[in-house]
Amino acid sequence: HDHNLSLSGSYKTLPYRFSAGYTDQRGILKNTDMQRLTGALSLDPTFLDGSLKANLKLKGMTTNNNFGDAGAIGSAVNMDPTQPIFDGNEASDGYYQWNNYGANLGTPNPVEQAMAVDNRSTVNRVMGNLILNYRNPLIPELAANLNIATDYSQGEGYNNRPVTSPSVLTSPLWGRLSDYSATNKNSLLDLYLNYNKEIAQIESTVDVTAGYSWQHFQREGENYTRGVIDSEHPYQMTDSSSFITENFLVSFFGRANYSYKSRYLLTATVRFDGSSRFAEGNKWGVFPSAAFAWRINEEAFLKDISVITDLKLRLGWGITGQQDIGNDYPAQATYIVASPGSYYPIGGEYIPTLRPNAYDPDIKWEETTTLNAGIDFGFYSNRITGAVDVYYRTTDDLLNTVVIPSGSNFSNTLLTNVGSLENKGLELTLNLVPISQKDIYLGVGFNFTYNVNEITKLLITEDPDYIGILYGDAFTGQKQVTRVGYPAYSFFLNKQIYDIDGNPIEGLYEDLSGEGGVVNGDNDDKYIYHNPVPDYLMGLSLRFNYKNFDALASSRLSIGNYVYNQVAAGASYDQMYQIGYWKNFPTYLSETNFVKRQFTSDYFVENASYFKLDNLSVGYTAEKLFDLLDARFSITAQNLITITKYNGIDPEVPGGIDNNFYPRPRTIMFGISLTY
Repeated sequence: HDHNLSLSGSYKTLPYRFSAGYTDQRGILKNTDMQRLTGALSLDPTFLDGSLKANLKLKGMTTNNNFGDAGAIGSAVNMDPTQPIFDGNEASDGYYQWNNYGANLGTPNPVEQAMAVDNRSTVNRVMGNLILNYRNPLIPELAANLNIATDYSQGEGYNNRPVTSPSVLTSPLWGRLSDYSATNKNSLLDLYLNYNKEIAQIESTVDVTAGYSWQHFQREGENYTRGVIDSEHPYQMTDSSSFITENFLVSFFGRANYSYKSRYLLTATVRFDGSSRFAEGNKWGVFPSAAFAWRINEEAFLKDISVITDLKLRLGWGITGQQDIGNDYPAQATYIVASPGSYYPIGGEYIPTLRPNAYDPDIKWEETTTLNAGIDFGFYSNRITGAVDVYYRTTDDLLNTVVIPSGSNFSNTLLTNVGSLENKGLELTLNLVPISQKDIYLGVGFNFTYNVNEITKLLITEDPDYIGILYGDAFTGQKQVTRVGYPAYSFFLNKQIYDIDGNPIEGLYEDLSGEGGVVNGDNDDKYIYHNPVPDYLMGLSLRFNYKNFDALASSRLSIGNYVYNQVAAGASYDQMYQIGYWKNFPTYLSETNFVKRQFTSDYFVENASYFKLDNLSVGYTAEKLFDLLDARFSITAQNLITITKYNGIDPEVPGGIDNNFYPRPRTIMFGISLTY
């Protein structure tokens, strides 16, 4: 449930607004929930006879999270459904489990897995923002603006897994407790001057802005893990770590707008951005842009055509920079404390050591250049409006983590500028108002996006034998690649061979390397097969009003996005013959009959195109209820309908690899709004 209260008014000449809210939300998974308390205050005083205007905003919130154990989702899929939840097993706190300590548990009891863990956090956050605007009465066209903002958050939490938790039953530790804390401090200072002058003699308007921006981001935190070594010893420290990191972003910027007869519009901007993340010589980037717009409907040859309400042509070019890479010191030599598994044996003891991190002293800004052309239109008094845009976007000095030769930089991976990416596409927006009368209104909105992305460069010197940047893990293998000539994160798999009936033959793939018909599992026998990015995205919205009734609906259509179903790929018959336990198997197994897992088969890449009805809302407004107030009653449903051929839980999978991610909730909300 969600409760909100707001109060606005004015104390003498001081406008104010206060709001407070409380949210208590239960999660989809057992033993998960969230409570949030918020408060906000806004003040808008004026000084110096209105020449100085101020806006002060303060907001605070406290959030309590109970995360539970998301691993219970996969266990619920695989657990033998014929077994009970409880069986009185003391070792597992009364929950049913296949085996006890030191044995192969098989699939954990998902209910115990969710309920046994105590995984909570508390986050306190305070945000403040002060905006000052001063306009000198002697020069009313000139305004000075100051924006100061801060965002401070402090969080702490723990993850307690007792001796009965399934995740520790096979561990050498009898229990595990992790404590952590983190603090984020973000600060912002913007100072800029704006000059706006209308020159009536030449029917022109000039608007010029110049300013300075300073931003500071700091993060620090600590993590401690303790374990119960045996039943006679309390928790003892098994691992600890801490961090503190910060970065600065400084900018000088300018913008000039020129308008002639409100018909021809020119804009030019330039930014000089400096980032502390880069070394001397690469800290600063220069990012210009320019745009032109022409209101064609204001021309004499169109002015008398009443059908055309608006018609504007737009052209644009610009360069933007990217430095938000998550690592604050990629260009500096830093050290990291080795993890417990990497301690060095000295004198019979394992001693923690420091090892150098990989770094690139020449790393620099990633730059994206965009060319776009568009047209805005409106017909029949804007009963039909919309826009069409085409764009061509290239990204150079692409920032990415790549594999490097072992021993060349203290690591086998390095964050660096690796290449170029190209995007081109079309965007369409269309809004229709078929009916607009006193008691009835119908509005329809439609949008369409088509985009093609392609990697155009990955190496300084092209190598035809270079496969690209591979992504994956040690257990299931590398299943995605970023390669020149293809979209980023394309699937990179073996080509499955099928029998005469169309069934996949286990472990039999096409020999793509030409090495005597032998598929030896190396990357030469893999090929690129689809990618997670959709070819087309569409959206449709409807708004309908009839007297005091109103309805609103919004939906999305994604075409051409593919998903690798790793849940299906992980099913195999050999797990049925494990001694001591059974498990539930996905129905995919009846289609493949694989004895062993085949994680690199393209058979498990599925077309995940989908239609989703995201939101449906219906409301009724009762006016002068009891001659005292107006009331609005509403019901809203979110994530209502999904239509897809994809066999997994949800076709909208981040990154394109389906590992039983946390399901999206379907919510139904009832609302009452009272106005006195």
